[in-house]
Amino acid sequence: MVKRNSICFPDHLGAYLRSFGENSLSGSVSTLLDRYIGITQDACPELTEAEWCAICDANNGCGVWLSAGGPDQYQSLWANVYDSGQNGIDEKWGIDHKKLAERLRNMAPAQKAAVWDVAARFWASPQLNELGTADLLKSVGAKISKE
Repeated sequence: MVKRNSICFPDHLGAYLRSFGENSLSGSVSTLLDRYIGITQDACPELTEAEWCAICDANNGCGVWLSAGGPDQYQSLWANVYDSGQNGIDEKWGIDHKKLAERLRNMAPAQKAAVWDVAARFWASPQLNELGTADLLKSVGAKISKE
């Protein structure tokens, strides 16, 4: 089913979308968004449940950046994990925040975007207080590895 929506975007994005020569901006947006979803789903790394929990914890509120249309902060998700060390995230989730932050920092941009998107969808999920953590993480696209 196709639902009609209204969307506003900066001029440079409109110019980019029109550069594909399509008659419909909706077609371009749909195609590119579908492509983005496929790329980030494929790029999503496997992390332990504890690592995902630490990432979501350290990046609580990351979805606000998206809904506000502010600058994209996905590249800094590793720094949020690193900075959370002073708040006891290692003990809380049983992880080494420095190692996790370094792993995130060294990920390819598509992987970072995938992790950021999982965290954003985690906090925005209407099932946030209904599902167990592992089920909620899986429902928002997290790939959970065995410890």
